[in-house]
Amino acid sequence: MQKSSMKTIAFSGNTAWSMYNFRIEVMRAFKAQGYRVIVVAPYDIYIDKLKKEFEVYSVTMDNDGTNPFVEIRTLFDYYKLYKKIRPDFIFHYTIKPNIYGSVAAHLLKIPSLSVVTGLGYAFTRDRFIKSVVKRMYKWGLKYPEKVWFLNSDDKKLFIDNGLIDVEKADILPGEGIDPSRFFPGENEKKDKTFNFLFIARLLWDKGVLEYVSAARELKKKYKNINFLVLGPLGVANPTAVPQENLQQWIDEGLINYLGTTDDVREKILIADCVVLPTFYREGLPRVLLEALSMKKPVIATDAPGCRDIVEDGKNGYICKLRDIDDLADKMEKMLALTQEERYMMGEYGRKKILENFSISHIINIYFDFISSVL
Repeated sequence: MQKSSMKTIAFSGNTAWSMYNFRIEVMRAFKAQGYRVIVVAPYDIYIDKLKKEFEVYSVTMDNDGTNPFVEIRTLFDYYKLYKKIRPDFIFHYTIKPNIYGSVAAHLLKIPSLSVVTGLGYAFTRDRFIKSVVKRMYKWGLKYPEKVWFLNSDDKKLFIDNGLIDVEKADILPGEGIDPSRFFPGENEKKDKTFNFLFIARLLWDKGVLEYVSAARELKKKYKNINFLVLGPLGVANPTAVPQENLQQWIDEGLINYLGTTDDVREKILIADCVVLPTFYREGLPRVLLEALSMKKPVIATDAPGCRDIVEDGKNGYICKLRDIDDLADKMEKMLALTQEERYMMGEYGRKKILENFSISHIINIYFDFISSVL
């Protein structure tokens, strides 16, 4: 990789939190190569963390809102900012930056690339919202040089629905896992209980009800088995699980709720298997990549993103969507494996991460692309 002549690259997402947690290694790599790196995101507490390393600017954005005046202001904020900082290239992530940021960049003749990180509940719920989102995407994605998708299903959906020209679409295999950080360690459990671990925001669409229902069935048959749940409650999402449901599951003795953490590694370490029975339109579920990198077998649904990661019988099991019986069956199948068989699944899983999803692999994709356009 050659040093840049102080070119300016901007990175914009819908939260400073996601820019810090998912893209900071890519941005650091560009900075290390001599680029001026600018981060653009709505204000949250992670803005201050980002400011320690990069130039950071905030834009007005209501991620779940549909107020046309707020949406117009977001577009105008992007236009004013990009006119001021004049980057040489811009990477946009998530729906509103992909649309409004791309349009603003086009108006100013600044080349950009959009990364579709997943489709979320907008593509699985309200038909009207889904229709509006499709129209907005078709408008906004006319302008980037390329559009990267994190899984092949999303890419196919956009092409089949005429939302994007086929020659613009490509696959970015995730946002990168650092195998030296998500490294297998000694299981710190003191007893012989088997720990299943669900990690996600507590949304119905993430399959938390299916997970709890499967737990109820398996607890009737097995004693030394725990069902752990890690993830934020009360998130701003139409499919958020209410507090009373969570408390009922705890009182019933079905799950152990671990709350939230800034470092999931210590929780993955005590797990024997990580479970994500999602039917949310994932991009590429990061928790599955993290678990596999730590040599943990996984169980996930036959859903977009999940099937790009999980090879049934090799690094885990695939279960049917919204099928409690099939999920319970796959979890029971995992329980029946010997420790050596689960170890072999973990070995295969980490090998897959090293070959296809490591952060160094992702950074090389970014640099190969930038070399071709600048």
